Amino acid sequence: MQHLRKYIFLMLGLLVIAGNNYAQTAAQLDKVVVFSSGAELHHSVTLAVKQGASEVQVYQLARVADVKSIQIVAPTQVSVVGVKYQHNYLQPATNNNKLLQDSIRQVQAQIAQLQLQKSEADQMQQLLKANMETKGQAGLQVAEFAKFFDYYRAKLNTLQKEVQVLHTNIEALQVIQQRLQQQANEQSQRKEQPTGSITLQLQSTIAGKYTFQISYIASAASWKPSYEIKVKNVQSGIQIIQKAAIVQNTGIDWKQVKLSLNSGMPLNQQEAPVLTPRFVRYVNPYTGRTKNKETINYNTNEYSADALEQTDAQNLESMLQGRVAGVNVTGVPGASKQVTLRGISSISAGSTPLYIVDGVPVEAAIFQKIPSVQIESIDVLKDAAATSIYGSRGAQGVVMVTTKNATDYISQDQQLLNQQFEVELPYDVVQGFNAQTVTLQSKEIPVMYKHVTVPSINPQVYLVAEIADWSKYNLLPGSATIQVQGTYVGTTMLNTAATSDTLALTLGIDKQVNVQRNVLKDVSSVKFLGSSKLQTFTYEIVVKNNKQEGIALQLQDQIPLTTNTDIQIELKDAGGATITDDKGFLTWQLNLAPGEVKKLQYTFTVRYPKDKIVRW
Repeated sequence: MQHLRKYIFLMLGLLVIAGNNYAQTAAQLDKVVVFSSGAELHHSVTLAVKQGASEVQVYQLARVADVKSIQIVAPTQVSVVGVKYQHNYLQPATNNNKLLQDSIRQVQAQIAQLQLQKSEADQMQQLLKANMETKGQAGLQVAEFAKFFDYYRAKLNTLQKEVQVLHTNIEALQVIQQRLQQQANEQSQRKEQPTGSITLQLQSTIAGKYTFQISYIASAASWKPSYEIKVKNVQSGIQIIQKAAIVQNTGIDWKQVKLSLNSGMPLNQQEAPVLTPRFVRYVNPYTGRTKNKETINYNTNEYSADALEQTDAQNLESMLQGRVAGVNVTGVPGASKQVTLRGISSISAGSTPLYIVDGVPVEAAIFQKIPSVQIESIDVLKDAAATSIYGSRGAQGVVMVTTKNATDYISQDQQLLNQQFEVELPYDVVQGFNAQTVTLQSKEIPVMYKHVTVPSINPQVYLVAEIADWSKYNLLPGSATIQVQGTYVGTTMLNTAATSDTLALTLGIDKQVNVQRNVLKDVSSVKFLGSSKLQTFTYEIVVKNNKQEGIALQLQDQIPLTTNTDIQIELKDAGGATITDDKGFLTWQLNLAPGEVKKLQYTFTVRYPKDKIVRW
């Protein structure tokens, strides 16, 4: 045991020596650019640099950094002469198990307090019962005994109820404690992961504190787009809400960072492909393998979000000062300020105007706390313009503020190779396997609606929305949930890899349009002509529109094709369909009135040697 203690003390001493032979400072994560696979992390760190040569260690970096991508931006007074990346086991990643243990201890303390109260209540019940027996043996008169008995019974009843409540609360807390302990046990089984750190070798002409910028590419992070598609009715367009699901396991939590989401992916191999000659050769067919490739009507002073961004003011009062005629802001820096709107009705009154935020009147104190970054626009009304809307409440003028929606904090940039979304609001993205969802943008897109059915494959009729010239909306491939008139109807995929100018979105099955497809046996036949067999097939398709409005329906069917010269296929009657000869497709474009029924027929023949059997 004594040798073990000496060994432990020795190792601790070595750790202290190893950790203190140069300065150590934690980096601050400021910005993250998340790619479809991987992320670029941007840190800042302020270091006390000695004159001449020195070494410092910067920790709290991602443990999965690509060493080749590390970039250090140093001030002009300092030269970075060496960079070494390594894992840091002395400052491991934050372990959530400590938080769970703290919660368990808090619950245990509450349970102990309730158990103490319950014990006191139990003792009080025993004392009352003992007193009742004593009083009963004291020879009291009947009236006096009845009085004492009623008192003790009421007191016991109260204590019993109190004990029952305490018992219920203790059981509830014990359940919570058990669940917390189970979660803590699971967390404790996970291997504690290190963070990343870099050691900088510096050469400085002047000693001082300097700020460095550190960036690098880290794996174990990604995002993928998803969508919500909302359809009100077939007379209006669709609303597409684009979202991003972000997942990261970089080893550090991203706390209040500025996020950028990029549709590209950092590559290690950046060369374009170059063709080389390919030669035909004989192969063994039994061993060769192939691969598949495959608005306001009066005068106002209005400020937009763009105009507000051009000022460094941190509060709304400072934004108004000097930018609106007749607006006067008084007060000392760091304290609440007084805003007055000078006009015919307020020049002598000098009192506070009425504040309206998103249509709701608020107090001046609430108005002053609104961060400038959340402002979409400001309208200032004075005199008749104010009183005509708000009456006497607007006699001192009205300041109307419109705040941003969630998607107003997202800006989109079409870069040379990729799309990038800038998220203005800082976000927390905790490492783990649970995705953090960010709403990127919401767009109203005009579409053309039509119904589509292919009864030879599926006897259902689908409602499809077609987006013309869809590439201008900068959509990315991803899954989408669909809501029609506020009801969830299913999911679909946005296939932006399509080469056509029109993007089709399947919105769901329309049960109010029915279709049936059957072979008409009465007009279908089989004949033998010499050594050949001739089969005639006639199909009938019946479509009925049970809706209250007319619809446009695209109906498709097909006839078989052959590459065998002994087999002959002939389309006898297309039934008014448009024919795609090289594919054998038959297409009808129908307009069905409410309640209308239409019948379609087409006929084709198949001729082949009678000693053969064919399938399609």
